[in-house]
Amino acid sequence: MWNISALKNRSALVIASFITLCMPCLASAQQTCELKLHVVPGQKWSFDATSAIKQKGEVTTNGQPAQEINSAANQHRKGTLEVLAVEDGKPSAIRISFAADSSSSGNLGGQPVPTFSLAGKTVTLRRGEGGTTTNDLAEAPDDQTLQELNHMIDPDTSVFPGHAVTIDDQWDANTANLAKQFQLGPDDTVSMKCKLLAIKELDGRQVADVSVTGQVVKHDQGFIETTTTLGGVTRVDLLTGQTLAADIIGKMSSRGSKQVDGPNGAPVKIEVNADGEIESHQSVRPVGGDATVEAQGAAPAMHDNPLAPRHASLAGSYKGDELSLVIAGDPSHYTGSLTLQDKTYPVVAHSDGKSLAGTFESDGNNFDFTATLDGSTLTLLSGGNTYTLKKAAANPLARPKPKNPLAQ
Repeated sequence: MWNISALKNRSALVIASFITLCMPCLASAQQTCELKLHVVPGQKWSFDATSAIKQKGEVTTNGQPAQEINSAANQHRKGTLEVLAVEDGKPSAIRISFAADSSSSGNLGGQPVPTFSLAGKTVTLRRGEGGTTTNDLAEAPDDQTLQELNHMIDPDTSVFPGHAVTIDDQWDANTANLAKQFQLGPDDTVSMKCKLLAIKELDGRQVADVSVTGQVVKHDQGFIETTTTLGGVTRVDLLTGQTLAADIIGKMSSRGSKQVDGPNGAPVKIEVNADGEIESHQSVRPVGGDATVEAQGAAPAMHDNPLAPRHASLAGSYKGDELSLVIAGDPSHYTGSLTLQDKTYPVVAHSDGKSLAGTFESDGNNFDFTATLDGSTLTLLSGGNTYTLKKAAANPLARPKPKNPLAQ
């Protein structure tokens, strides 16, 4: 529920914001959710999140190359987050312990990404009067790291619909809250739609799968417009409202042109053209403790049972008469592709061992789908259509052939 991951640039803020957009549900027997957050002192979660951004393009002057755009950055955040105090239903104090292998790397805008200074450290954040956040670090972190920390104590409720929702219900997010989350200017825009895909039980906990699709348009330097389309699926613990898994993929496009006076007074046309990709993956697990959340008369202890049965993997290749699906990963994080009529669409999904819930991207738009596996038959539903696919069998005795490094 807290913003675990944020690459240190504006595009990364988009990723970080979408990670927190899958909201908590309180399930009923009728498969209905009322989106609410349930935070109590003592709740503790382990997190493991990765984010990546790539963008390539060029800046031209009068049609001639002037500057290459080649940005690529990666971020890994791992550790634990514990709620120390709650006020008005929101955390007012948290303790975050970052693992030693938490890191940031790569370059953005031609500049190296700063090393993550909090790797292997523990920090306590407290929210004071007026919403001001303080920390107990001996040395003040850089502005980007401070912004990242402050996001982690501030649960985002932008997508709360304000009413009960059932499976397949869709709703629009609160754009005013999103504009603040994405630090948008007066000329920038954001739109986002959420859909409840499924409510199910996983490892003894009720969870909800929610698809999130949206678009952010930002303007920089007075003439560059960057459009980022994002889509994915998250898995939310219904009792506490904590996001247990989130997989977001997206594309970004930067375009702009303007005319300026050159050194000799002659007009010079400057053009910017760049395209890129964004992806973010997050896994969160409850850490054993005494914290409980009262909900509908229940107060279960927050433990992740290590002896609970693990769910079967759905990774593999599935083929039908019209459609094929290839996914890899584990039940909490699948990525892959759908292929229809020789066109391929990127996929992210979650699974409970028998069913899938996910989204795929097509021409800058994101669409949701669900699928159920019965034996080797996968039944996939999307857009009112049903597709039947068969899982490709793997030869358990086959050995991979050595690859010729000089082969074309």
